[in-house]
Amino acid sequence: VDEDHFIWLVDSLTERKWNFTSVDQALSVLCITDQFNMQHLHKHIIPYLKAAELGISSSDRIECLKRYIDISPRCRDNGELVNWIFERCESSAELIALAQSCGPTLAPHLPLFLRVLESAHANEKTKTEETMSKLLDENVSLIKKNEKLAEESNAKDFWYCEKEILALINMTLNDEVKKLEKQVTVLGTAIKYEPAIGTD
Repeated sequence: VDEDHFIWLVDSLTERKWNFTSVDQALSVLCITDQFNMQHLHKHIIPYLKAAELGISSSDRIECLKRYIDISPRCRDNGELVNWIFERCESSAELIALAQSCGPTLAPHLPLFLRVLESAHANEKTKTEETMSKLLDENVSLIKKNEKLAEESNAKDFWYCEKEILALINMTLNDEVKKLEKQVTVLGTAIKYEPAIGTD
């Protein structure tokens, strides 16, 4: 028996106040009450355990739930406690890991475990479908955006192409005009200096 937790339990009984400071303390006190056949005091302990925050990481959370499972057979309302333990698992993988670690203890609660596991699978399937749907919507939106950009890009490219063609045409026309002007100049010069027809 943990001496500090035992003293805390005596003080709590005397003052009729149950102000737990940690999950470990609550678990220790729960075990003490079992050892001294004071299971009626579980009504003060179980609510705290059910409301307690567990570890952030999956491994810490599973270790904490395993300790709950270990003490659950000592509780009168162990079915309720076990159900709560199952529901604190955040995925079907955590449920399976917990069952693998505490199989013999959980054997009496197999039907409950299967129901919770089925529910977890259904929730994960729904979340997966929602995620896939969201990704699909995002992809469709992205495709439409890319198509619009492509259209704008093609229109821009066509505009540039059209501009270049017009510039080339103008340049060609200018060249032809210059050639014609040159020819006219040459002809004009030739006519100017050519002797008149019929003269000696």
